[in-house]
Amino acid sequence: MSSSSINHHFLRFAIATCLVGFSVHGCSPPVPCGIIATDVLLTNVPNIVHVQLNAYESECDDVDFENVLYDPIDQEMLEIEVETGVVRTESDLPWVANATNEDHGLDLPTVNQEGYSASYELGSDQVSVSGFGNETLVYTLSDFDSSQRPGMYEGLIYFYSEAMGRFFFVYPSISSAYKMASCTTDESLICSEKDYDATDFFDVDKSANHRIKVYDSLQLVGLPVVCCLCVEYHYFVFDENSLVKKVEVLGNALNPIAVDERVGMAYGVRGGYDQYISVISESINVVEEVDISEDILSVDYLKQIFEAQAGVPTTPPIASSTASPVTSPVVSSTASPVVSSTDSSVQSSGSLLFIWCEAVTFMIIFAVPFFVL
Repeated sequence: MSSSSINHHFLRFAIATCLVGFSVHGCSPPVPCGIIATDVLLTNVPNIVHVQLNAYESECDDVDFENVLYDPIDQEMLEIEVETGVVRTESDLPWVANATNEDHGLDLPTVNQEGYSASYELGSDQVSVSGFGNETLVYTLSDFDSSQRPGMYEGLIYFYSEAMGRFFFVYPSISSAYKMASCTTDESLICSEKDYDATDFFDVDKSANHRIKVYDSLQLVGLPVVCCLCVEYHYFVFDENSLVKKVEVLGNALNPIAVDERVGMAYGVRGGYDQYISVISESINVVEEVDISEDILSVDYLKQIFEAQAGVPTTPPIASSTASPVTSPVVSSTASPVVSSTDSSVQSSGSLLFIWCEAVTFMIIFAVPFFVL
């Protein structure tokens, strides 16, 4: 086979897996196969979520990219107690919790940012802010690297917290990667500042500050990301002085996510595609410590759920579902490590799919000419 044929075959495979049906901020989900979690829903009982699973005809190692089947052949809803790892299937109905139509988490109101704007002169450390009536507020940002004109990748990130009465800036610094300034909006115009050497804001869209989501009631802010990545927003917990920590579980647009302000937790469902599925919980409380836990559903257990629904005899992983709720076959951190910010070796298949999608996006933009030569 010629190298040209190989290149064209690889390019077709890449496009089929990552660029079919642009649906999420310019990023496409992988071709559906195996068992996939498609939604996570809050309930009327805090710390209990409902997870929607779809089963597809194709196994992930045997996908016909010429005739992709996007419709699921079966669906199942699970009830999961995220603190205990207890899992209930539809055969366990009635469940402990019910779906809720109340607004929670990311459905709560945000502070409208469209009325505010900030501008600066090249080489100046002063920033002018409008949006507070007829008055223009002028702030001096120390160490501000204002050598670049504002654009998608250059310039300021800024947002206003109505509850705190403070205007926040994230800006490139001369002496460090980034700095943050939290400034009063009264006549004092006082700012407190913090360095961010370890946090990269490069992919935050600096031209889309009007789309920033400020949840004052949660002290949570969502910063919009530039086009065509598998991420829509980076979410951070903030206090009066700074961005306290990044909420990692909310960072991937391909994964179902939810936030429950009643218990101060964010949830994300990762994995699938012939790999295990995990429900990850992360605290959004205003503390710097990372607090992440994970409940894992094994591939065998996921298959048993759908086999049981189809009437195929199965062996429950712990006990009969008619006698008691089934416990997720995760149980110990020694068998299934808990994902944490300090353990970079543990990655779900969702993370690998995300990396693949990012790599293909880069290839399509920069390397396609070499494939078609």
